[in-house]
Amino acid sequence: MKSIVSIFLTVILVLGLAACGDNETRENKFANLEKKAAGGDVSAWYKLGLLHEQGCGIAQDKFQVALCYRQAAEKGQVQAQYRLGFLYYHGHGVPRDLKQAAFWYKKAADQGSPEAKAALDNMYLSGEAVPKDGSKVVHRQRKTSR
Repeated sequence: MKSIVSIFLTVILVLGLAACGDNETRENKFANLEKKAAGGDVSAWYKLGLLHEQGCGIAQDKFQVALCYRQAAEKGQVQAQYRLGFLYYHGHGVPRDLKQAAFWYKKAADQGSPEAKAALDNMYLSGEAVPKDGSKVVHRQRKTSR
C-alpha cells in the first residue's frame, strides 16, 4: 500500500514540475503576440483582441478589442469579422452602427461563419440596417445546404 501511495505522489510531483516548465510569463507571451501582430500576423491580431476582450492577463479594454479585431478583419480573418460585427451591433468599444455590423457580418457569412449567417439573417428578418427581406434568409439557407 505504501508503494502505491509513494508512486502516486511521485507521479503527481513529476506532473506538477512539468506544468511549471513553461518559464514564459503572461507578460512575455503578450509581448511576443504584440510583436507578431506588428509584423502583420493576422492570427496574432485576432488573439490580442480576444485577450483584451476577455481580460486574460491584462485589463479588459473595449477600444483595443475593436482595434485588434479590425486589423484582423480587414485582412480577412473570419472570426474577427464576425466579432467586429458583433461589437458594432451592440456598441461595445465602438459607436453602435448597424450598417457596419451588417457589413462585417456579411463578410464573415460569405466565408462560411454560421454565427455571422445567423446574425445577418436576423437583421434581414427584422429589417435592421438592411431591407427587411425574408427571401434573403431563405436564399442564404439554400446556399449553405449545397
